[in-house]
Amino acid sequence: MPDGSELRRRSVSGADAERQFNEWAESQGWKCSGRGWPDYLVLDEEDHPFCVEVKETDQVRLSPSQQRVMRILERMGIPCYRWSPDAGLQRWSHVAPPMVKPYRVAPSRRALAARVVAERTRIVG
Repeated sequence: MPDGSELRRRSVSGADAERQFNEWAESQGWKCSGRGWPDYLVLDEEDHPFCVEVKETDQVRLSPSQQRVMRILERMGIPCYRWSPDAGLQRWSHVAPPMVKPYRVAPSRRALAARVVAERTRIVG
């Protein structure tokens, strides 16, 4: 895999380096964007990651680039939320309901195992 080392120069600004990387990455056929990333990557008490985009009010919409990045993160299994002072923490999704307990983002492995056992017992029994 090419590493872009042919772009190395003596001294460049951060903005120039980012521009050069973006041009190089696009020349590789990759899609790059430094825009749209959520404001926070948060780890719950069991180190499960989730992302939060903070908005001034519940009425402020996510930009198209924010929606795109959050869709990609969700497909990767990283839950995404939005937070505003007037609405609190809400799951970002067109189908998921708002989150009831913001402090409990992802169920623990023990809780998931208990659900599986309960479901199997219900089906078998």
